[in-house]
Amino acid sequence: MLSFFHNYTFRVFFLIVFALNPFIYSQSQGMYPVNPIANGYFEPHFGIRAESYFSAEDIFVSFGMGMDDLGWDYSASLNFGFRPYFKKVLIKEAEALYYQFREKLYFLSIDLEKRFFFLEYEGEKKLGIYTQGKFGYLFGDYRGYSGGVNSRFLISPSAGAVWQAKNVRIGLGYLHLETSDQSSPNHIELKLNFFLNKPEK
Repeated sequence: MLSFFHNYTFRVFFLIVFALNPFIYSQSQGMYPVNPIANGYFEPHFGIRAESYFSAEDIFVSFGMGMDDLGWDYSASLNFGFRPYFKKVLIKEAEALYYQFREKLYFLSIDLEKRFFFLEYEGEKKLGIYTQGKFGYLFGDYRGYSGGVNSRFLISPSAGAVWQAKNVRIGLGYLHLETSDQSSPNHIELKLNFFLNKPEK
């Protein structure tokens, strides 16, 4: 199932890029480098976000909203992520004694992101990299069991490549998220952002 999900996710990612940017290969205005640390300006907009972060052992989806500053190229958003299925896990009760449970996890976080764009083309389309920190609270439950998951606060860094157009941004990168001792903390992160109330130029 995970292999199918991974292949499906990447296909959807590239489909979104081409669907939202039908003139991505246009040479009308060319592509040129930009200074990623040039002095910016404050241009805040309300934004909504959908993302998925997954590994070979786990899958999360997340939705959020917050502020996107398109001048200084940073974002701050409140996000709610969750595992969309119950995963089988082993819980140690005593020496050589384990119980198997079906676990669901949730991750409520404040995400702070900074972007650095190196290339620009067709006016407002940009390519670059992003760095991000998720500051949040991980919690969950077991199906049919009153005991709770080992809830805890986490700081999860991520980084990757980003593409931005007039009203949308897509990011693909690496996220370090420690959900449990039984799962790898290494996740692929796929993000989709929309900005609202952006003035026409």
